[in-house]
Amino acid sequence: MKIKTVILIIYFILLIIPIYWMINTSFKTNFEIGSMITLVPEKGTAQNYISIFTSPIWMKSFLQTLTYVFINVAIVLVSAVPA
Repeated sequence: MKIKTVILIIYFILLIIPIYWMINTSFKTNFEIGSMITLVPEKGTAQNYISIFTSPIWMKSFLQTLTYVFINVAIVLVSAVPA
């Protein structure tokens, strides 16, 4: 294999590690996150996702973020289209 190919493979592996770690951690219990480092959750759970998507605090924050994004997009379009 060429050296460029090897470097690219290593680069993409290093890019994927944080994404894998984030997804892996999201399926762990709070105890497992705080007590040990594992590559695969010992007892996978979707409770973290359930608690986030049913939380009224999260919903309020999400709606505020969407409002900000829509206002930002509108301002950018109004100023960029005439340019």
